[in-house]
Amino acid sequence: MSEKLYTVAVLKAQKGKFDELVAVLEELARETRQEAGALQYGCFKWVVSDQ
Repeated sequence: MSEKLYTVAVLKAQKGKFDELVAVLEELARETRQEAGALQYGCFKWVVSDQ
């Protein structure tokens, strides 16, 4: 999903629609944080269960 948003962001920038670009980048940042959070949680659970 992040790749699709990245493509949309590039297209918005090329068309000069910077107000819309900001919204897309905010959505991308939100998704990235969620993915990073899930990854951290998964690693934490793996380390804890490994003990």
